[in-house]
Amino acid sequence: MSWPGTVVTNKDASPQGYAPLLLATLTFVDGSTAHFSTNPLNVAEGGYQYGGVDYLARIDSQDIQALQARSADGIDRIPSATIHLMNSDQFIWSNYEKSTTPGFKGAILSLAIILMNIELDGSFTYSTDAPQLYTGICSAPILENGGQIMTVSSTAARNMAKVMLPPVINQSRCPWIFPSTGALRLDAVTNRSSQSWECPYNPDQTCTDPITGGSGIRGDFQSGSTPFTSCNYTKADCIARGMYSKDSSNRKTGAFGGEQWMPPSNLRESQSKSYIQGKNVTVFQEGSQNVWNTPVPMLY
Repeated sequence: MSWPGTVVTNKDASPQGYAPLLLATLTFVDGSTAHFSTNPLNVAEGGYQYGGVDYLARIDSQDIQALQARSADGIDRIPSATIHLMNSDQFIWSNYEKSTTPGFKGAILSLAIILMNIELDGSFTYSTDAPQLYTGICSAPILENGGQIMTVSSTAARNMAKVMLPPVINQSRCPWIFPSTGALRLDAVTNRSSQSWECPYNPDQTCTDPITGGSGIRGDFQSGSTPFTSCNYTKADCIARGMYSKDSSNRKTGAFGGEQWMPPSNLRESQSKSYIQGKNVTVFQEGSQNVWNTPVPMLY
């Protein structure tokens, strides 16, 4: 049987229909990709490639929310989608989440649908198009059923829900993620997409700073040549790691992101020293405790 055409013209074909297949393409933050499907679309698994790409038969099920109105302007779109990937052999976890790739968090998920027909000779033929249903940004994966299933959730890339910018809130502890391993320290200094870019603690990994073009070494060792591997995100810990203002080698750091001072809550008016002049100045307390857990202002 020759293939008749597009998905739209054949989705209700009768009396003989065609098998609908879901295609999932994940584009990770480093540009690498992974391709999954509900059926084996690759020679190694006994199928045939689609569009010159191998799609692994790993999609166990999917949860795609119904089309919703996303704004008062009449814009409709799918708000979120979740795919459940078969991971009984730990292949996906080992090769895409734990390996040197950045992992699923922040990856772009694209979902498309095609129709498939199995010819008399056993070969696969596909619809001439693949309508893209959805594009979203992934969260970190969740392992379910003892690791047998990996669940990857995503939110629409053009989500029109209210978003607080910047995503940092007023808090006394530092919000930046501390790099705990050598690989993470190197990534924190050289990769602007790193989750630890704002905390570039790196006393041991030789590299070049992409901003200054100079050395990427900064911060202090815990003892000898042993770097710190954890942080409590306090001002004292930041100072001990040489990341508060400058390290022991006088390299400028200034990475602490927490609030360092707040007027006392029990006084409406008090005296305090000016940071710049060192003189006593009058401080007025005007509901400062309400500042905590609110977004840091971008503009005044």
